[in-house]
Parts: sequence; C-alpha cells; structure tokens
Amino acid sequence: MFFLPFIGLYEAKRFNLRFIGIQVLCNTLFLIPFGVWILFGWSGFSHFLTYHSDRGLEIESTWSTAIMMVDQVFNLGSYEVVYEYGSFGIRSGVADFLASISMIIFVGIMSLAYLIYFFNTSRNDTLIMMLRAFIISTAGFAVIGKVFSAQYIMWFVPLLLIYLAIELRSIWPARSLSIATSLTMFVALSTTIIFPLAWTQYIEGNPALTGILLIRNILLLLVVLMAIVRMLPVFKNFPKHE
Repeated sequence: MFFLPFIGLYEAKRFNLRFIGIQVLCNTLFLIPFGVWILFGWSGFSHFLTYHSDRGLEIESTWSTAIMMVDQVFNLGSYEVVYEYGSFGIRSGVADFLASISMIIFVGIMSLAYLIYFFNTSRNDTLIMMLRAFIISTAGFAVIGKVFSAQYIMWFVPLLLIYLAIELRSIWPARSLSIATSLTMFVALSTTIIFPLAWTQYIEGNPALTGILLIRNILLLLVVLMAIVRMLPVFKNFPKHE
C-alpha cells in the first residue's frame, strides 16, 4: 500500500496521464469494499481502528528491543511482558508513548521519501529508485512501526539482497555481492533464531537474544535510511567508480 504512491509519483512526473488514470481507477476499486464497510459497518470499522490504536509495542519491534536491551543492561525492571491482541508485547510508560507515536514517525518519514523521490527520480535510474522506494515502504514499515512480526521479513528479504547488491556496487564494487549476501543472511538467520528456535528464552529476557534482534533491527533501519539518503541528488550516484 505504501509502495503504490511511488509508482504514481513517477508516472505523474512523466505526465503519463493514462497510467495515472488506470492507477486511480484500480485504487478506487480497491477501496470500494472499505467504503462499504465504513458505510454499513461503522461499529466494526471503529473497533478495528480502536484495536490497532490501543495495541502496544510488539515484543520484536525495534522500539521493544531497544527498551529491553537498556533495561537488561542497567537492570531497571521498567517494563513487563504481556500477551494481548494475539501476540506478546511489552508495556511501560515509555513503551506506550513510543507505540502512540510510531505511526506518526513512519508517516513523516514516508512523506519525506515521497517528496525526495518525486523531485529526484528520472528515467535513467528507475530500477534502483524503485528498489529504494520498495525497501523504504516495506522494511521501513516493519522497523519503525510498533509491530514487527517474523513474517514481515518475507515482504522484503527477497528484494533486499538485490537492492543491497546494486546499491553497494557503487561503494564496494568488488565485494558488493558478498556483503549484500552476508547482510541478508544475517537478517534471515537472526529472525529464525529468535522465532521459532529460541522464542521462549527471548520472551523471558535473554540479553544475548535481545542483542541479536536489536542488531537486526538497527541494521534494517540503517538500510532504510541509506535508501532515503541515496535518493538525494548529491548522494544517489556517489561515489562513482570508473
């Protein structure tokens, strides 16, 4: 859903009115069921919104792993693990505050990415710009949002390797593929180690497992930030290797 505006912005810049019309039509048809739901089932839709707004930080989210790591290092005892809304999460004053603003932060970052993308994309770099847009909209949603379940990895890992291999080629041309493969494998393996292999130990607060997941989340966050920065005209083709 967050990726589609990138396609529309690209075509809008090319003044491809036919494609824009088709996209608007498809989006309208896609939203019709939601319109019917809102019109005839407002109570259910209201419950849906309340359910997700009241939900706290899921225990594998970036925010949760950071809070848990700080707590475990300094033995603060500042959070509690809870099972609610169909998954494990953490609750504390800080955790609840971060849960309430996580979507605001994500929408802000996405708005910035849309603006940068619109003003700096061209026909010559469509592939890499689309890959950047895809990583920002999928991995960004996972690492910035308050829910980051293991299955979210399947959204972007297949293209994460391709994206990193192409992006890193301008920085480390001889090692881009090996570095991209190593990073992608770490993301996949660290996720599998936690769930399902060591899920119980992680929930119980094992510092080593918390550290592994925190490193994974920070790594993915850095990849998302790199994708945004590399969209800027001063960075997107820098450095160049002849």
